[in-house]
Amino acid sequence: MTDPASAIARLVRSVEEVSGIAIHPQRFAEVEREAGRQAHVHCRGQLGAYAIMVEGDRAEAERLAEVLTIGETYFFRHWADFLVLRDVILPPLLERERRGGPPPRVWSAACSTGEEAYSLAMLIESLYPASRAEVLATDLSDARLIVAREAVYRERSMRSVGGPILDRFLEPAGPKLARVTKPARSRVRFLRHNLRAEALPIPVVPGQVDVILCRNVLIYFGRDGIDRALAQLELALTDGGCLIVSSAEATLRVTGALRWDPFESSAVYRKGAGPAFPMPTVRAERASQAADTEVKPAASRVVPPAAARGVQEQAGLEHNSAVVGGLLLSRARRERGRGGDEAVRRASRLAVAAVSRLPLDSAPARLAALTLLDLDEAAAALPYARRAASLDPDDPMAHFALARALGGAGHADAATIALRNVERTAGSLPGTQRLGDAQGMTASVLLAAIRAELDRGPVP
Repeated sequence: MTDPASAIARLVRSVEEVSGIAIHPQRFAEVEREAGRQAHVHCRGQLGAYAIMVEGDRAEAERLAEVLTIGETYFFRHWADFLVLRDVILPPLLERERRGGPPPRVWSAACSTGEEAYSLAMLIESLYPASRAEVLATDLSDARLIVAREAVYRERSMRSVGGPILDRFLEPAGPKLARVTKPARSRVRFLRHNLRAEALPIPVVPGQVDVILCRNVLIYFGRDGIDRALAQLELALTDGGCLIVSSAEATLRVTGALRWDPFESSAVYRKGAGPAFPMPTVRAERASQAADTEVKPAASRVVPPAAARGVQEQAGLEHNSAVVGGLLLSRARRERGRGGDEAVRRASRLAVAAVSRLPLDSAPARLAALTLLDLDEAAAALPYARRAASLDPDDPMAHFALARALGGAGHADAATIALRNVERTAGSLPGTQRLGDAQGMTASVLLAAIRAELDRGPVP
C-alpha cells in the first residue's frame, strides 16, 4: 500500500511534468484534498492507486493541474492593460491594416473561460469594425474552453469596467446571464494548447503575432516552465510585437529578446529592436480615462497636483524634470524620516510626484511603494512596487515592497514569489551593505528576516 506522502509526491511530479506548474510543499495539503476527491470517483478512495492512474493518463494529470490553478477572470480585467491596448498598441496596427497591410494578429494565451479573449475582440470591433483581425485564444483546460465557446456568462464575469464597450457587446441570455454578441464572438477562435508544449498552436506562424496577452499564469510555473513558455511566446512575436503579463509577473526575469517597456500601470515586454510604443499618449489622458471608466489610478488618489509645484517654484526649475525629481525624492525621504502619519503622507505624495519626473529611475517608485505600505495602502502601492522591481531587478527592497503590496492585495502565491526574489537579491549582496530606503537595514538582516518568513509559510 502506497503511503500518502509518496502518493502526493508522485501526483505533484505528474502535474509539474504536464503543465509546468511548480507546486510548493506548502500546497501539498491542497493536492491531497483535490486528489482525494478524484480518488473516490476513480479508485475507491485509494490515493496511491489514483497517483498511478495519473502517471499513466496525461489527460487526468492535466485535469488535476486545472483544479490547482485559479481560473479567475472577468471582462476587461485590469483595465489599465486595455487602456494601453486601446490608446497605444492597437491603433498603429489597425492603421497598418487600413493601408493594405495584415490585420492585427492577437493571441490570448491561457485564456481560461474566454472573458479576456472576448474583451480583446470587443476592443477591436469598437475601434475598427471593418478589421479582419481575429483573436486566437488558447487554454490547457477542455472544460474552460467549452464555457468560452458558449460565450454565456454570469454577473461575476461583468464586475469590472468597460462601460459602453461592454454594454454594446453583451445581450441578455436568461436570468442574470449575458451572451457575447456575434460581432465580437465571431472574432475569437478557441483552441486547446499547453504553454509547456514544444510547438506553437497550429494557426501561429513564428514571428507573425503582434500582441500576446499571457496574464496570471506564469506565476504558477517553476523556472523551467517560465523559460519554456517565454521561449514559445517570444518565438511567436514579430519584431516590435508585445507581450503583456500581469503586474505580479513583471519581475519573473524575462530574458532573451524581450525588453520591458515601462508603461505606468501595465507590464509590457517588447520583442527586439522594433519601435517603442509612445508612452506619453497614455499618461496625458489618464485623468480623463479614469473618469470615463470609473477606474481611479492610485496616483490620483494620493497626489494632489500641487504636490510638486511648491518645490518647482521655490527652486525655479520647472523646466528641468530630472532636477525637480531629485528634489522631490530628497524631500520625500526627509519627511519619511520624521515619522508619524502626516509626515509619511507627505512623503508618499512627494515620492509619487517624483516618479512622474524620473520615470526610468527605480528609487522614486520604490519609495512611493514603501511609504504607501507604511500607510496600509497595499493596492495603491502595487503599481509603484512593480515598477521599481522591473526597473531594478537586483534591488532587494523593490522586491520586498512588491511582496508586501501583493500580500496586502490578496495575491499570496505571487507574494511568495516576490519574497524569493528578495532572498535571491539580498543574498547576492555583501551582508553589511545598507539597503536603499530600508531605514538602516543591512542585506544580512533583511535576508535573515525573509528566510524566517519563508520558512513559516505562505504570505497571508
